[in-house]
Amino acid sequence: MKKIISVLCVLLMLTGCQDKTEVFDSSKSYTIQDQVKLEIIKTEAIQKIEPSNKNIMTSGLQARDDFLFVDVLFKVTNVSTEQFKLQQIFTGRYEINQISYDLNMIMETKSYTGLTTTDTIKKDEERYVHLYCEIPKDEMKKEMTLHFQVMNKQEYKYTFSIDEETKVNDNKQSIGDTLSLQQSQITLNRLGQSKKIEPSKKGLFYSYIPVDNQNETYIYLQIDIHNTTDHEINPKNYIYSEYHIDDTKVSSQIILESENHKSLETSGNIEPLQTRTLYMITPINDSLLDKQGYIHLFVEGKTFQIMP
Repeated sequence: MKKIISVLCVLLMLTGCQDKTEVFDSSKSYTIQDQVKLEIIKTEAIQKIEPSNKNIMTSGLQARDDFLFVDVLFKVTNVSTEQFKLQQIFTGRYEINQISYDLNMIMETKSYTGLTTTDTIKKDEERYVHLYCEIPKDEMKKEMTLHFQVMNKQEYKYTFSIDEETKVNDNKQSIGDTLSLQQSQITLNRLGQSKKIEPSKKGLFYSYIPVDNQNETYIYLQIDIHNTTDHEINPKNYIYSEYHIDDTKVSSQIILESENHKSLETSGNIEPLQTRTLYMITPINDSLLDKQGYIHLFVEGKTFQIMP
């Protein structure tokens, strides 16, 4: 009998039937079998999953009434020579309050402005992937576990605590700061308010953009974007902002200055190695001007908070 037990133990070791689950550390990045690299960007409980770079046309996934999404956002980098669908990378489940929930997946588009389930992650490409489940609000507990397997090879367990409507840890920035990103350098020039947007260099004759209603005022963020790539950047697909005041958030519009800073345009591109001045403008009611607000700037999948 002792001999049989010994043989069984050896067989278990040889066939890999031991517990191979590794605890996933959200402060580290992991490369699996020289195929994909993983890093957790954020974890939250939310009513709506939206892409990281919003714009005025952004839509998302809305949880049902009395439900919430538990969402872990991964940055996935393909370090192989192949391309992968989401289903080839992840499988798994959530465990919350001893109840198992199906794992759902959706990927952000390359510009971070949309959501897709059909894209593949190509060679050397970085993509944001949401691993989420939908749970009843009354099942919300502070400790949750995401059990997932990567490339059908490595199993992980990620245990975390979360509160309903957990907020993003905003990267706070000040006027005068420069943001060094993958495709550009952005300098935060000025944050102010005005009844009209004017070009920086006003000649004897110039045009400006007034507010639509006299009881409104523009909150504006003036920035310089230097395109560091070899392709043009369309600002409307690249950058976006919202002004938050009280419990309200108002979407921005983008105004570009001409290259000579003497006129304004409502559309246009930033050519390779070119620098353009932009205004992120948000009209708000004059009755709110005395209240403290802030700007969320969304660019390249990152969120920056800018205070007056």
